[in-house]
Amino acid sequence: MITAAQDVTIARSQPEVFDYVVDTNNLLDWNSAALSCENTVTPDQIGRGSRFHGSFKGYGDVDVEITEFERPNRFTMVSATKAGRFSHTISLTQTPGGTRLEQGASLEPKGLSRLMAPIVGSMIRRQFRRDNAKLKQVLETALGS
Repeated sequence: MITAAQDVTIARSQPEVFDYVVDTNNLLDWNSAALSCENTVTPDQIGRGSRFHGSFKGYGDVDVEITEFERPNRFTMVSATKAGRFSHTISLTQTPGGTRLEQGASLEPKGLSRLMAPIVGSMIRRQFRRDNAKLKQVLETALGS
């Protein structure tokens, strides 16, 4: 099992951060691995059981399902990728300075991914750092603080 986690504090309210991050229409604006995203399975509906199709660097084309949805505290997305079963949880906590967002992931690797576990974990953490910096920039600057 490969695990990775990174957090960031964003100077926005917890509901604002949650609603922005869970909306797959915003995914390409902050997720550095996302190449495309379509709400073809459950359009205009975000919650437990919502599904979308996306293309992601390193993972290829995947169908993603939201398996946990607790607005505005956390949600989990699960997908079967060419590297293995991927689970991505985003947890949010209101703090005096805004909202603490933590991205956590676990990958049950298959095939060659099992041999590359240390490298894959490092790559996920690096992606989360980039994504968290972009989320902070977009939510604090582009949307105004």
